[in-house]
Amino acid sequence: MATRADNPFPLRHPALACWLVGLGLGLGPPVSAQPQPPVGVTETITVTGTRVPGARLQPGSVTPIDALTIERRNDSNVFELLRDVPGVYVSLPGGRGSLGSVFIRGSEPNYAAVLVDGIQVNDPTNTRGGSFDFSTLDIDSIERIEILRAPQSSIYGSDALSGAINVITLSGSEAFTAGGNLELGAGEYARGGVRLSGPAPRGGLYSVRLSAITEGDGADPAEFDGHAFTGKFTSDPHDPFNFSVYARSSSANAVAFPDDSGGARLAVLRDKGRRETDAGSLGFDARAALSARTTLHVAASVFGHDERASSPAVPPGVRPGIPGNSSDAQFARNAVNVFLTSTASDALQAAYGLAYQAEDGKGLGLISLGPQSVLPRRYRLERDNLGVYGEIDYALAPRWSVDAALRVDRTDGAGTVRTGKIALAYDLPGRPARLHLTWGEGFKLPSLFALGDPLVGNPALNAETATSWELGLHATPMAGRLRWQLAIFDQRFSNLIDFDGASFMMVNRSRVDIAGVEASADYRAGERWRFLAHATRVTIDVLDPGVRLRHRPERTGGLGIEWTPSDAWTAYLGVHLVGARFDSSVPTGEVTLPGYRSVDLTLNHALGRHLSLSLSVDNLTDAYFEPAIGFPDLGRRLRFSVRGAFERAGGD
Repeated sequence: MATRADNPFPLRHPALACWLVGLGLGLGPPVSAQPQPPVGVTETITVTGTRVPGARLQPGSVTPIDALTIERRNDSNVFELLRDVPGVYVSLPGGRGSLGSVFIRGSEPNYAAVLVDGIQVNDPTNTRGGSFDFSTLDIDSIERIEILRAPQSSIYGSDALSGAINVITLSGSEAFTAGGNLELGAGEYARGGVRLSGPAPRGGLYSVRLSAITEGDGADPAEFDGHAFTGKFTSDPHDPFNFSVYARSSSANAVAFPDDSGGARLAVLRDKGRRETDAGSLGFDARAALSARTTLHVAASVFGHDERASSPAVPPGVRPGIPGNSSDAQFARNAVNVFLTSTASDALQAAYGLAYQAEDGKGLGLISLGPQSVLPRRYRLERDNLGVYGEIDYALAPRWSVDAALRVDRTDGAGTVRTGKIALAYDLPGRPARLHLTWGEGFKLPSLFALGDPLVGNPALNAETATSWELGLHATPMAGRLRWQLAIFDQRFSNLIDFDGASFMMVNRSRVDIAGVEASADYRAGERWRFLAHATRVTIDVLDPGVRLRHRPERTGGLGIEWTPSDAWTAYLGVHLVGARFDSSVPTGEVTLPGYRSVDLTLNHALGRHLSLSLSVDNLTDAYFEPAIGFPDLGRRLRFSVRGAFERAGGD
């Protein structure tokens, strides 16, 4: 859903769900792919963007964030982790209680398919077009995150219009381990949790974690309280038949000034909006070796999300005001995925299968038009999607490889949709470098809110579509101590869904073209020092006259310095750079916000093998900036954390 200046505002098949749970199957992540890098390039394992085992090349620009990075940076939330990814801009106005957004290469926040352990968690009943609220994730339960920046509908179907963000939670450990963490900080900030992991019968591993976080109180611009549970079980991967089970639940309460109100600095009415969410998912992923060259994968999942929100009125200013409103949305998605992976020869590997999902969403709401005038809103929609897909990975020659995928989706409302992608890679002779050229397509069905809301919905909306080209080069010279990547990309988005003030409904806009370049580097100077840098520049061309997209800085970048003076100490200093960007609010109208720079620092100290301490300083220089009009950053904040674990070998 395009973010314009004038924008105002139980499971469907329980029997099927029970049957799937009984079978022990689930929609886990696609099979792990291990790209074969050129000589001298350190191997990176990725599961995002391909279902072919042992794929020789990544499907585009993929950035992994591993557990060691998460631990050493000790960010307070996932938004802060993602802002160090090239091509990604993160907006979190006024604290975790506000609605944050993640923009991939200048596209809309709802254009990324978000998966947790391979289970899609986008909710198309929310008023944000289905964008995911990353504030509900427990950062301490994450093993790694993989961010793929390119259309991926040929793999994931609808919603992967600009890419995919796959969050992988902690796996089990071979020894029984009990641990926990506690962190306290300024601004009524506290987070903590406990975790158990260890071996299970017949070679399996398990991990479970409970966590809680609170940030802010009634005197702060935003407040947030959340609780989360994650669990994972994996059977012995060496068995001919093996499986994984994933479970997650979360609940959160958030309080913040309404969007477009001018925030803590400019809001005329000081009442705040409230948002309560509950989400849960259960997934199973089973794999059976049919032969030495062919494996059957059967997967399924159930996902549910409820969101209850209320927002006070925003009085008129330079722009017309926004009436007070409330909503109660409920959504469920059941998904099944069955596919085969096969190795025809050392040069050719393939994956092909079927994917089915059923979505059920309903919404209730009220809009206050005056003291005695209340307008009710109610809708319920169901839709199914069946996709047939295939993917091949082929070594054309010793230095040439190609990955291609094609998918056909039969959708409710949009008919038959075909999407494809192709990636061609060439390993430069005599150099540890690889050149790649990729092309891909994506589509996104209209959100259930955009289709069904009786006030602004439009059942005639068309699916949004995207095509993308990318030319990239990545290399690891200096015996692998330096890793750098460069990518030039061009994207075209059509039929963007947006709110039209004249007709007071959602409509399709014509087209937005986004072109840009992104670069990153990682240099290890000996055993003690590591230097990182990334930079992105995008140019956005909106074909509809007079329309400008908000929160799209032309330039973003960052620097990082990691120092390990001893085995017991590590330090990380991060600098984040954001350029000027267009924004709008009711009190001010259209405004160009200035760019800003922020600096964060984290010190880690290990007290033996099972106990560590961390001191983090967010916004070290106490710089003042506003991610959105009237929503200042929280300013300098100190956080202190302690982590401990008890380990018992063999699980005895």
